[in-house]
Amino acid sequence: MTIRQIIAALLAGGVCALLWLRDSTAPEAPPAEDPAPAGAAKANARQGEGSIPPRKTMTRDAAPDVADSSPGERSVEELRLEAELLKGQLENITGKPIAWPAGLHPSYAPGAYAANAAILAQEIPGGQLKQVDCNEYPCIAYVDVPGDPSALPEQIFGQVAALWGPDASASMSGKTTGQGDSMVTTMAFAVSPTSDEELRARVDWRTKEAFAELVPDRDG
Repeated sequence: MTIRQIIAALLAGGVCALLWLRDSTAPEAPPAEDPAPAGAAKANARQGEGSIPPRKTMTRDAAPDVADSSPGERSVEELRLEAELLKGQLENITGKPIAWPAGLHPSYAPGAYAANAAILAQEIPGGQLKQVDCNEYPCIAYVDVPGDPSALPEQIFGQVAALWGPDASASMSGKTTGQGDSMVTTMAFAVSPTSDEELRARVDWRTKEAFAELVPDRDG
């Protein structure tokens, strides 16, 4: 049937023809559904194939405990503990610097100590004052003495008692180089009114460091 024939039939049959045509040619419309809520179409489109899934929001309860798992804080604490350990090990080797005591007798002060050390060196045959170290307490004097060093401790102790008093405590050590007529011993002595293990350990470290610098290898 052509369009012109359809129009003629409509005009001839009136409403009934129109209803017949509608019933026989047009598919029945599906029943109307409730309109979708606002934004549903967009949400469905986002969930389609190839779409980006919606962003999830992390709640406070689900968040990890940053304070408990921070590697930076643990590393700093570990380094601090390691530094304290190394410091303790170093002090076991070098001893700890000792502060100058209050009320110290004037004879132990740097100027008087250097003067007494010079006198001591003169009293030892061939003795020569090499250096006086008063950078920290107690002062340490270094004296070069030629020849056999076996009698030096007795000589030095006698001079210490005469110059600083009978109650003075002296810590001594020496390093000998050369042989025969070229033999020279560098004696180090630290005089203080009292002595203990901490003081002796620190003096021992200081003298070893000084010997490495002051006493060359004359056998070289």
